[in-house]
Amino acid sequence: MCSNSLEASFSDSSSNPSNDNFRNSIQLQLINLAEYHDEDEGGKKRRKKQSEILEKGEGLEALLGSVSTYAHNTQSMFIVPFIIFYIILFPNETMIPQGYMIAQRELPYYLSFAFIIILPQMVIDVFLLHLLEVIWGFKVYDYFTYSEYKFRTREQNWINQEKYARSIIHSWRSLDNFSFSQQYYYTSALMSWGFIFQCMGMTIFLRQGYNPFADPMIFAFVPLVAIVVWIVKSSMDAVQQYFKIWQVEHNPISTVDVSQINKLDNESNLRQ
Repeated sequence: MCSNSLEASFSDSSSNPSNDNFRNSIQLQLINLAEYHDEDEGGKKRRKKQSEILEKGEGLEALLGSVSTYAHNTQSMFIVPFIIFYIILFPNETMIPQGYMIAQRELPYYLSFAFIIILPQMVIDVFLLHLLEVIWGFKVYDYFTYSEYKFRTREQNWINQEKYARSIIHSWRSLDNFSFSQQYYYTSALMSWGFIFQCMGMTIFLRQGYNPFADPMIFAFVPLVAIVVWIVKSSMDAVQQYFKIWQVEHNPISTVDVSQINKLDNESNLRQ
């Protein structure tokens, strides 16, 4: 009964960013009243670790690290099948199957496994995310709900242009500002594919003994790549403008007049 009342108090106070100390104290009490209030060595270490995280104010940073790792691992599951398919198309150029002593006839088995493992792994990840909430007290669902709300109510087309939350450690602010939205996964996928093709190109260079600096066409290839990049970027900008992708639609109902809120606080003698 006491635990339920504390949880209700915490949910009511979580909407106000000025109650960080109050939320930390409530979380510390919840840890002591949780069902894993056992006296074994594992339980003591777990409660000590939870208390250290909350006392240092690193709860959200630790949550961001765990969710970021999960997001990258999930994204890699969908990228791996395309990489294996690329290796199947160019086995002699990359020489990756020969380096790992894999017969070319066995590569389709790797490809089928990469597709089959996606669904079971995502089901396992659901339980792992719940374990993060149960064991370490990370409010994963609440954070995702708040991130979705922040993305839908953003003022800029690109969410990373919004103001950063100063209550978070500086190195984590950009990641939190992306809110694990569509733009975050788009940016992450674009950078991942860039690194993948770069690694594949360097692998082919080394395996085939190719020296790009000895090729006289390198001087024409560099400006050609720059021109292609400019054409692709301009085309993508035109598509984004035409289909209004990620454009913010301002809703006057959701607009908040801060002056009216301050006036109401003064009249009601409320303190933030």
